[in-house]
Amino acid sequence: MGVGYGDEMGSYWEVAPTDTIVTTGYTLTSLPTSANGVFEYIYIDTANSSLPSVAIKNSTTAPAWSDSFMGWYDGINRCIGVVWITPAGTISPFVCPDDETYLGGAGTILSSISTSTTYPVWNAVDCTAYVPVNAYELRLELNNYWNGTGTAWTFYKMGIQSNNGGAYTSNHTGTTKFEDGAVGATIQDWFAFSRGSAKKLTYVSWGPSTAGIGSLIRMGYRIER
Repeated sequence: MGVGYGDEMGSYWEVAPTDTIVTTGYTLTSLPTSANGVFEYIYIDTANSSLPSVAIKNSTTAPAWSDSFMGWYDGINRCIGVVWITPAGTISPFVCPDDETYLGGAGTILSSISTSTTYPVWNAVDCTAYVPVNAYELRLELNNYWNGTGTAWTFYKMGIQSNNGGAYTSNHTGTTKFEDGAVGATIQDWFAFSRGSAKKLTYVSWGPSTAGIGSLIRMGYRIER
């Protein structure tokens, strides 16, 4: 955990370079095993803090937005981070290039992609379980390619958009081939969501046949704190 400071229900808090959570680190506790993985939210533990010095706690309980204090809170505890816990109960590796961006912590949202031979057919996806409640952007990878059976793919087109209609990727058209010679495409981009909105997406996948192998993967997220 790095150094920083902020506001906690109107009171100032600070993590100094000499603090234990900087020099030694913070260990997440009671990490659960689960069927699909869960998020652990990192909070300032207000009851056990002597502000501006802070104690930290983690919890699977998601925060809620507070208009009064302009932040995400679980009761009196302000959320300052969130990490993905694998089904096995371990922290999925990630990096933070800035205070709000988490890259890594990958999770498969869809293990198969529905491809249509007519265009355009948009498929709805609810990503809520794979996105922190306080996320405002989600980095996704959509990939699909011909599986080698039935009608060969001589063209392919895909696209994806968030439920706001924003961050629409450029559709990919043509006979793009992967290293193994399979025809298909991969696209990756950030997709924006309004604060507190449902984390839903739609995607289009169009080719000469429905015989595709693909997936939709979460590659990262950006959060409000």
